[in-house]
Amino acid sequence: MSMPTEVALLESRALRVEQMERVDVLDKVKSLVMLPDGIHVRTEDVARYFEVSTEVVKKVIQRHRDEMEENGLTLR
Repeated sequence: MSMPTEVALLESRALRVEQMERVDVLDKVKSLVMLPDGIHVRTEDVARYFEVSTEVVKKVIQRHRDEMEENGLTLR
């Protein structure tokens, strides 16, 4: 199965759901710094990974919070 285009992923929640389990590809791009529990990450580290500001990450969370929470997002 090929990876959908970025535009397709942005437009289709169903495609995003299909790709949810493909976390293996993240390490092929670059390493994401995890907290000691090996599950959680800090907002700052997500921003650094995607090379955006923390404000961008917070805005994306704000806009798509319901979907992200359904997929396991928790904020502390």
